[in-house]
Amino acid sequence: MSGKKLWGPVLLVVLGCMTGLVVATSASAAALSFAPARHFAAGPGPVALAVGDLNGDDRPDLVTASSKGDSVRVLLGNGRGGFASGPLSRFATGADPASLALADFNGDGKLDVVTGNGTDATISVLLGSGDGGFVSRTDFAVGPAPLLPSPMVVAVGDFNGDGHPDVVACDQPWGESPWWEAGVLLGDGAGGFAPRIGVPAITASCRDIAVGDFNGDGKQDLVTAFNEPLDEQGAGVLLGDGSGHFSAMTLYFTHLEPFAVAVGDLNGDGNEDLVAAETLEGTGEL
Repeated sequence: MSGKKLWGPVLLVVLGCMTGLVVATSASAAALSFAPARHFAAGPGPVALAVGDLNGDDRPDLVTASSKGDSVRVLLGNGRGGFASGPLSRFATGADPASLALADFNGDGKLDVVTGNGTDATISVLLGSGDGGFVSRTDFAVGPAPLLPSPMVVAVGDFNGDGHPDVVACDQPWGESPWWEAGVLLGDGAGGFAPRIGVPAITASCRDIAVGDFNGDGKQDLVTAFNEPLDEQGAGVLLGDGSGHFSAMTLYFTHLEPFAVAVGDLNGDGNEDLVAAETLEGTGEL
């Protein structure tokens, strides 16, 4: 699963008291309820989160990316909404991981993790041990190192249809950091990746990225939270050709400063829809 951004020093877990949560209207919102929030220590600066079964006990576990600690941390779930970190729960990554995703990159049936590291413009792939930890780490370059720290977002998909998970990564420049193309790294099924394929259509600030099949051709496409320049902000869709390359971007205007995107069939018609979260000077909307 793809990891989304979190802010704050601890994890906040809210347990739903009913299943099948949907986007509610104001009339039905009162029917939704949650148990009191529980907090779990997650190390310094947890900025991203992913959920998966890392130790094979059929209980969901958590992985967080710590931008201040250059690491990921594992919190093993007990199946009752609680999580605990083991004695070997922290694993080093590249510099300044700002996002992460889980997939089985080497085909051994165990979940691995990939992080997007903004300071050194790399992704780190940590292969899972199957007991809640990771046994090895390899870094792969995805672009030139920025002048200033530049958070990098990653997403996982099968972009060339070979059955092996691939990674797409793009940065969200800050300050005077140079803009650069997003990159696709095609997985070889053994934990390695082919050299980066540039995605020239993404040439400005990419705040978030997600994967879906938006035209129903069976090939995976990309959507980004496209944030620059001011008159070109929205959800940018790039159609995949099934070989790891993508079309020019079609921009669907939202409002100001889209920050995150997600994909799902929101109206049950079998077509994938987009959700964009926007923020502007402390205010925001979906």
